[in-house]
Amino acid sequence: MAFLPQTPREKKIVLVLILLLIFVGLDIFMGSRYAAQRDTDFRAFRWDSGTLWRLKKSYQGEAFGKPVHTNRAGFRGPEENPLKPEHRYRILAIGDSRTYGFGVQDHETFAAVAQAEMRRQGIDAEVINAGVHGYSALQCRVRLENLLPYKPQAVIFAPGYNDRRYLVVRPPDSEVSFAWIARSRQAVDLLAWSNTFFALFYEFGQRRLQPLKNHPPPLDEIPVRLDKESFRKELEKTADLCRDHGVRLFFLLIYQDPNAYDLMEKASRLFALEEWRDAASLIEDARNTIPDRSYSMSRYYLGLCYRRLGDEAKARECLANHQPWGSLFGESVLRPEWEYFEIFREAAQKKNIQIVDGREAMTAGFETPRQAEEAFRELFIDECHNNAEAHRRLGVRLADELARALLAPQQSPLH
Repeated sequence: MAFLPQTPREKKIVLVLILLLIFVGLDIFMGSRYAAQRDTDFRAFRWDSGTLWRLKKSYQGEAFGKPVHTNRAGFRGPEENPLKPEHRYRILAIGDSRTYGFGVQDHETFAAVAQAEMRRQGIDAEVINAGVHGYSALQCRVRLENLLPYKPQAVIFAPGYNDRRYLVVRPPDSEVSFAWIARSRQAVDLLAWSNTFFALFYEFGQRRLQPLKNHPPPLDEIPVRLDKESFRKELEKTADLCRDHGVRLFFLLIYQDPNAYDLMEKASRLFALEEWRDAASLIEDARNTIPDRSYSMSRYYLGLCYRRLGDEAKARECLANHQPWGSLFGESVLRPEWEYFEIFREAAQKKNIQIVDGREAMTAGFETPRQAEEAFRELFIDECHNNAEAHRRLGVRLADELARALLAPQQSPLH
């Protein structure tokens, strides 16, 4: 028959077309089957060899159920920030999602409030919101290095929450690991544009993760993203970097929600004072009321307490009994906030850096400590992110501190 392929070449072409149609059909089927598995939360980000990930430029969409809006430079907000400053003063706010302002609008972040307040005072300043979800101190420091061409006069540096999260899958934060993870993920994402390849990668990843989810390693064998010594080094590197470039540096302490973590903060302090039985009793008495976000932390410290008390069987049971959230870098916090804040203060004293205490800024003006504490507990939308009122209070305080520092007679650097 004339319409059938006659020559070897024609037969090859038909075979290729048939295989292509089969692949297209398979790809459509896989797309419908695995559509719900695609991670839409990460569409606002791109892999980066220096910081592992960063916000895309000129992006409008959603991430983690909240709207994301970046300008052409990749900073939050509609106001453009060209490389060459157009205002008398330029300030960079560098931190994690709490600096970015997860859960509040562009104009409600403390960076936007500080800028508006300074301009209200007649100070020609811009405060660039360079916060990025999930950043550790290392990522913040590398981001600062990348943003020095923007010629800031001051930097607000505010990491601290993500550094204390435990890791289930990938290695602790390092510039070396960031480089190879970013390259491998870029290659995977390129291939994953095909629904068929995405399905293969997804099933492979799930099979690799399942043993960890079903039988996670004991908590005393799991590292955090940045241990205390690494965190200290990153703060000191940041201080030296700003000193060398003539930039005023402010350490900003942003607190977690006491409703989620206060009990474990108290228990960890008792543990540090070697009051192990009291710490264990505190955790055991609250066993059924400990929030999910601090559950793993409670198992960790309870296991350490029993170990110090000589009950190794209970220690191993607690250290192996936890519920990892199982994301790329683990969601649960495993180290106490106060330990990392002490490092902040020690580094600030050593390098002569000014600290802005977020809790003090948010509770200023209340007559009694109890009123301040009650007000502070109302300033969160979840275990670590602040609401708009908290950002407003913090932005006003930062504006005052920045104005005082930038308008002061130029003598010796603060650091």
